[in-house]
Amino acid sequence: MPYAREKPEEIIFAIVLLCLGVIGTAVIYYATFWGVGFIDWDSFNYIAVARSLAEGRGFVYPVDPKTYAPLTNFPPMLSIVLAAFELVNIDAVSAARHLNAILFGLSTILMGIALKRETRSPVFALLGAFLFLTSSTLIFYYSFALAEALYLFFTLLGFILLTTYITDGKRYQLILTSVVLSLTIMTRYIGIANIFTALFVLLLYRKKGYLLTLLDLIILGVISLAPFLLWMTRSFTTAPTGDSSLNPAGIQQVEYWFTGKQHYIIMFLTIYHTFYKYFLPEKIVVGYEKEQLLLILGLIVVPITVLLYFGLKKHGDAFYNIKSLARSFPTFIIYGIYFIIYFAVIIGVTMFGKPVMVERMILPSLLAGLIIIITGLSLTWLVKNRVVRIVTVLISIYLIIFSLSTSIESVPGYHNQGLGLGRKSIQRSESILLLKEFSKSKTIYSNYPWALYLHTGEIGYRINAFSPEVASANNTVIALFSYEAVHSPEFAHKYSEDLELLASGIHISVYLFKPHVPE
Repeated sequence: MPYAREKPEEIIFAIVLLCLGVIGTAVIYYATFWGVGFIDWDSFNYIAVARSLAEGRGFVYPVDPKTYAPLTNFPPMLSIVLAAFELVNIDAVSAARHLNAILFGLSTILMGIALKRETRSPVFALLGAFLFLTSSTLIFYYSFALAEALYLFFTLLGFILLTTYITDGKRYQLILTSVVLSLTIMTRYIGIANIFTALFVLLLYRKKGYLLTLLDLIILGVISLAPFLLWMTRSFTTAPTGDSSLNPAGIQQVEYWFTGKQHYIIMFLTIYHTFYKYFLPEKIVVGYEKEQLLLILGLIVVPITVLLYFGLKKHGDAFYNIKSLARSFPTFIIYGIYFIIYFAVIIGVTMFGKPVMVERMILPSLLAGLIIIITGLSLTWLVKNRVVRIVTVLISIYLIIFSLSTSIESVPGYHNQGLGLGRKSIQRSESILLLKEFSKSKTIYSNYPWALYLHTGEIGYRINAFSPEVASANNTVIALFSYEAVHSPEFAHKYSEDLELLASGIHISVYLFKPHVPE
């Protein structure tokens, strides 16, 4: 059988998509010039557990210099990947930067592949990849030592494999899909939404015969959930050592919790404003909720009406065949279902679990939104009507300008100033430089021990464990952070006569313990 040559346009598409992936990797390296960003407790767990794994301690993190606690609050996959870097002498903090840069490039490519298979259009596929590449929100979160980058990569890969199985129906494809979906939930627990989505999709695209469909559901459910169930069994049965709570330092943190009607309003507005800001300027998001709801209805109703009209005109009743449409656009259907299930899960967790909604919980909806919007634009382009096509082009141009302008505005700031607890002003402060010097030679107490660990590689004792009776004079250092909701002004006031200020900055003050001797 002669070798089938690729068409020139396919080769050009592959080259351009590969270039976008390389640019994506470069963008993250540029944004993380001062190193990967840190978000205190989350980044600490991933980094600390990775180092413990590489040292042979297992899934534990340090509570203080002498005590370790088992990892129970986070899934282990990111720490496992970072530990692999540690084994080849690449520090976990540096590894997080390299990993995220590579994942951003690969995710850009996967976005292009998913949309090319769905739209059959190189132009719309590259448009989706470009919007992913230039999303300031995605660049921001891919620049932190967090699990979001790995989770989104596994989500893209898992749903591409699921689409392949729906199309080809080969059993090994279902097994590969199940394995990748198991990695999503082992990266972030919200990955349960990915598995629910896949199960629902298998029911929607069920094969002839209920037994074959049931077998598919069993294979996917067992393979994808088995590692998670084993991990949760281990987490619930492991006896904690030290303090493994969400607030192990005993610091003063402000918890913005709300109850009753107020909580539901704030939860809704957080979801609403965050998702809108992915595609609209922030200035027109807040305060114009009613107008935006009308815009949403318009963006949903008008395209559907146009598609139904021209579809009926051209294809007759066959256009209304739901199964036919579903099989023609499986990626669109998958991400539409995922979008609904994902929000249902996070709203359920927020309502019945810990009532806190943070913006990065909503991040995967951006991925689903991009897939749905680009697929929708490709469908409207198929309508051979001049007005419809002009509107499609104008929306595409707007998305390009909006995405590119927001990233051009924000990314240089990440490059120049750094991100989160890893930003330049903290890293180069005299306080951090002193703490790095003292970390190996002196006993350190801190009100923010995981931030101390992320900067020095050594964990300190909790500030509430400090006692003048046991502290060693001239060999005990106090590191007091003042950062967002973290502050301990009463400690410095209480021991003011026994503390000698060594360095002071906007976020960190370093003291040497020198007991006051009354005259």
